[in-house]
Amino acid sequence: MKKLIFVVALLAAATVAFASSQGEEGATGDVQLNAPGKYPVVLGDEPFEIRVMTGYNAMESQGKVDQAPFTEYLQDITNVKVNFTEIIEGSVFTERQNLILASGDLPDVIMYPWGMSAQQVYTYGRQGTLIALNDVAENNMPDFIKEINTYPVAKGQTYFPDGNIYALPNWEASCFHCTMSAKMWVYKPWADKLGHWMPETTEEFYQMLKDFKEKDPNGNGKADEIPLMGATTGWNAIPLTFLMNSFIYTQTGTYGGFLDRDAGKLSFVANTNEWREGLRYITRLVDEGLMAPDTFVQKVEQLKAVAENPDVALLGAAPAGWYGVILANGAGTGRFADFQPIAPLRGPAGARNSRYQPQAVRYHTKITKAAPRPDIIAQWANWFFQDWIEHNKYAGRFMQEGEHWRWATDADRAKGVVSRDGLPAITISLKVQTYGADRPDTGWTRTGISWAPHGDGGMPLEWADDPSKQEWRLMVATRDLMQPYKPAEGFMPPNLIIDSSVEDELADLNEAIASATGVVENWSTQFIIGQRDINSDAEWNDYLDELDRAGVDRYTKIWQDTLTNAGY
Repeated sequence: MKKLIFVVALLAAATVAFASSQGEEGATGDVQLNAPGKYPVVLGDEPFEIRVMTGYNAMESQGKVDQAPFTEYLQDITNVKVNFTEIIEGSVFTERQNLILASGDLPDVIMYPWGMSAQQVYTYGRQGTLIALNDVAENNMPDFIKEINTYPVAKGQTYFPDGNIYALPNWEASCFHCTMSAKMWVYKPWADKLGHWMPETTEEFYQMLKDFKEKDPNGNGKADEIPLMGATTGWNAIPLTFLMNSFIYTQTGTYGGFLDRDAGKLSFVANTNEWREGLRYITRLVDEGLMAPDTFVQKVEQLKAVAENPDVALLGAAPAGWYGVILANGAGTGRFADFQPIAPLRGPAGARNSRYQPQAVRYHTKITKAAPRPDIIAQWANWFFQDWIEHNKYAGRFMQEGEHWRWATDADRAKGVVSRDGLPAITISLKVQTYGADRPDTGWTRTGISWAPHGDGGMPLEWADDPSKQEWRLMVATRDLMQPYKPAEGFMPPNLIIDSSVEDELADLNEAIASATGVVENWSTQFIIGQRDINSDAEWNDYLDELDRAGVDRYTKIWQDTLTNAGY
């Protein structure tokens, strides 16, 4: 590090001389800026200090970003010193952020990819709490401008309807498996033993679950097997999404939940005959003891305890965005290696869909009205968009070329080495960390902007033989099992902005219709667990009437207008 400081100091001195001779220094007061895209950002002996509020994910780090070697490294490079005002665990970040925003005692910068939706960013931007970044981006961020103009999908989400940028984007397009994350995991030893790998249709899935229940696949002589179980919390741990996509395309959640899109036109799906048939199927599973009713009341921790039962395997199948939601990856009973994903099931009418969510920008770096020099902050943040492959590796885990990674060769790619999005590798990791087990604080995981417009890191081919390497398993599962059934057009574009004249109305409609406590999920659960009769036309019509009273037509129209106004 001393050598680096010395080199940077020499570079700073040379740059000062050059800037002075060329008139390129952006001097304001006693702070002089280097030319945009050049380092250090701030010329002179004293660093410029900024106050930053950030968060961390306890699965990825221990929240000691202020002690990370990368913190010193970036200060040496830029001559900008970051003073972390708060470092908040992700589960409570939003709550704390909202309190800070309400108090008016603002940091200069909020840096975290979660905690503020596009709608909230736009609202705070129009209010002036977050400043518009257009001018400083154009004048101080040449690499950001170059990158954002290269990727129109990200650009469309970065500029808001009033033409302003209120947050610098975090884009991790390499998370291929995140776009088709409603997966079903089956305990393959049971399926193999009973001749059911892999089920292709809803009826084959039913027969597999039935044999799990009746044929003692765990071999202990007890009828203690639980064929299928889910949970109300945990990433995609509720089975409704996976199973209903065998009857009609189903997207849950309050962002256009229960809407389908065809040639730009939206339609509501949870009042159709296909939806009713899907509910009949799921009800059958519960009625026959093939799906645990606890699915609809328990949290994911309870599901995980069943899946990891230490004495004998009890669980046959469970939905989850990845197997680590329901099992201990690389640890515990070791069953993580034996739960394998299946493809979407073909329903009785031929429907077979992967729920698809297009890649979304996350709104990462927000400069508040408290910042005395937004231009310096912007020019400093430009570093994250420059040489994005190398800079992402420095910022994320402070990974060094030759020690932690190397550039991929043509020979690597010829062997089939691919990145986590299935595309040919650009780089190769030399030291691999296990997500959730290794929690280093060497870099700025989640604090630094991640600009990754596509995957770069090649996954070693030997990962195919290591079931704890979740990125390989998830890439293969998504590429081979889920992608063939992805809708051609895709679902609603991410980060649509709702017109202020209907914003509150749509929020109420979302809550009433598409939330976890809304009409669709509330009535669907009651049908499934037998509190209402899905075969009763009278009760089905009562459900349709309840949807009408909740405003389903208005809900669909507002989302349609929003889609149309956004140019889709």
